[in-house]
Amino acid sequence: MLLWKYRKWEKDLIAPGCVPGLPTLLNEKLQDFQWNPVMYAAMYSEVTWWKEDAMIMKNGPGFPQIPLTVIARDKEYVIRQEDGLPEWEKRIFETLWEKLMYEQSELTDDSRFIIAEELGHAVHLDRPDVVVEAFHHLAEKVQGNEGAG
Repeated sequence: MLLWKYRKWEKDLIAPGCVPGLPTLLNEKLQDFQWNPVMYAAMYSEVTWWKEDAMIMKNGPGFPQIPLTVIARDKEYVIRQEDGLPEWEKRIFETLWEKLMYEQSELTDDSRFIIAEELGHAVHLDRPDVVVEAFHHLAEKVQGNEGAG
């Protein structure tokens, strides 16, 4: 038995929330992932090297001119959620986050910026149709470009 595999009663006591609508097996796998120390090591590494990675990307080759779709969460929806943070703090963070997401959409001339209305971080879980539609749009663009080149 791995050390990070807590007994069921311990997981139930301090369990992360399950995702409504997901099959039980997927929720169990998600919970196992959330309890895995490897995930936290990866998060630590990401934060530790954040600035250095940003400089590497900034000074690296330019972003290729390819079709791009950026799907952003709904700032106002996230701000309305009860999470114990003051609204002013959430508004500052979400405004900056939306700006950064929009700037990503400016990396190429052939891009779309979509705000997933009434959705937070888990667009792919809450509204997979938004992601599927974006994928189909990109696939059509790529197929259309193959015939042109």
